Amino acid sequence: MKWTYKEKLPAGHELLEYGDLLAQILFNRSITSSHEAEKYLHPSLNDIPDSGLLPNAKKVAKGILKAIKEHQKIYIYGDYDVDGISSTAILFDFLYRELKANVIPYIPNRFDEGYGLNKKAIQHIKSEGATLIITVDCGIRDSELVNEFADENLQFIITDHHEIPSEGIYFNNYVTVVHPGLANSKYPVKSICAANVVWKIVCELVKKSKIKFDPMHYIDLVALATVCDVMPLIGENRAIVKYGLDALKISPNRGLSEILTRNYLDLKKLDAYHFGFVIGPRLNAAGRMEDAITGLKLLTSRDNKVITVLAEKLESLNRERQVLTIKYLEEAVLQAETQIKKGQVLIFVVGKKWSEGIIGLVAGKLNEKYNLPVIAVSDDSKQIKGSARSVKGFNITNAISQYAEMLERYGGHSQAAGFTVKKGFLNKFKNSIQRYTKKEIDIKSMEKMIEIDNDINEEDIDLSLAYRLFEFKPFGFGNPTPIFRLHNIKVSKIFRMGKERQHIKMFGLTEKGKQIEAIAFNRPDYIDIMSETKQIDMVCTVDVNVWNGEETLQFNIKDVKSSNEE
Repeated sequence: MKWTYKEKLPAGHELLEYGDLLAQILFNRSITSSHEAEKYLHPSLNDIPDSGLLPNAKKVAKGILKAIKEHQKIYIYGDYDVDGISSTAILFDFLYRELKANVIPYIPNRFDEGYGLNKKAIQHIKSEGATLIITVDCGIRDSELVNEFADENLQFIITDHHEIPSEGIYFNNYVTVVHPGLANSKYPVKSICAANVVWKIVCELVKKSKIKFDPMHYIDLVALATVCDVMPLIGENRAIVKYGLDALKISPNRGLSEILTRNYLDLKKLDAYHFGFVIGPRLNAAGRMEDAITGLKLLTSRDNKVITVLAEKLESLNRERQVLTIKYLEEAVLQAETQIKKGQVLIFVVGKKWSEGIIGLVAGKLNEKYNLPVIAVSDDSKQIKGSARSVKGFNITNAISQYAEMLERYGGHSQAAGFTVKKGFLNKFKNSIQRYTKKEIDIKSMEKMIEIDNDINEEDIDLSLAYRLFEFKPFGFGNPTPIFRLHNIKVSKIFRMGKERQHIKMFGLTEKGKQIEAIAFNRPDYIDIMSETKQIDMVCTVDVNVWNGEETLQFNIKDVKSSNEE
């Protein structure tokens, strides 16, 4: 792994009032003034733009209230991932409980219907007497299908945040679109999740209906979706996650609280990590393994007995998901290794009858392991579905779009996408996109690299360092955990730990004799480097270890080298 440093803070910079270490971290996050630093370190609700700035939010709020007044039947059409479930939960809960609307949620089944709108579902919804369909987290790429059904008897509100098609969007007059990236949008933030888009509509509904209701009631769900849909944790998104975590600690959504309780988590110590790696996988497990409606019911139920049953169901589905992920990944790695030996720069793995709910996880894990764009495909007798994950600087959705004629449908972001391949086109699509990627990516530039924020000086090594760095939370995409280098550490003690002895714990001494402790999770191979060399350099993050009520500074090792190594 290659170690690199970020650009050095210029001498005499005003940020140095925060100290050398913190000033460099702020600078690394494109913060260039003390004013910006204060806004960053102390996120405020004022960082969240007014809901009225979101294109068409006012218009659709007015339209929804009209539909409710006329007792129209409203369907909310969502998606089966965390963002889609959260979006559906927020809008359904508000319309049903606060505005007493005749509203029904609908989330397509991943296995029978696939992602997004589909003709059969719309026909069913229409036959049930719906006069208004509100999509959440989908629809922006479905103009042709929507226009087929949208008329004076069935109107649509499309709320989405996915990339707008390069050819533009063309909906008829019975369709209204709410999207932060629409042309002439005055909304200052483009990268927000679907739940945030829906939340802004709720804010407008509260204003126009003049009911006594605080939209902050849903901030924990918006924060959850923001993290799980990998929105950059800067500006508005950073403020939302901060206040969402605060809300979760004080007055959480009952379903979220049950998941946390079952996993023995202390509400006072919740972090964005728990959104992404504890709650998120369990909600996603419903859509990946069976039906996402289970997750939706959990987030909207007020019955504690029902919540208990649903939460246990999600735990069970998540355990099944974990077993399948390991199985598929073993098969995928064999394919990946063969392709890499042949010089491929896009890994394309195919599994016969792999559960399509798991292929995105397989693609993500291969992407992390090899630092290459990855496509994972499930090929069964009925359909060929794929999921893609990419690397920084390579837009995977754009790459997939080059071969749209071979696909039934596709959509996604620059770093992730999903698609369905037409029958008989799998091999042609695979070969074509791998050739395209070879032209677009220089394999020499794909060496895995770790960017270091700064070196840690000896005088900074104490427990207060961790708490100073915690001011930079919440960490996540767009606001990564700061990474440091420790230089010339003499290893004094090292041993394996963990159930399978897969972790490495070490104690060492700095050049001036200050003791440090560090841990390397799931890197048993580091023990050889640490044992054979007298002095090591470590790239690490900073944390606090609590043992028997005592707190100590702990470094989490990301990579290690001999101090003599270039």
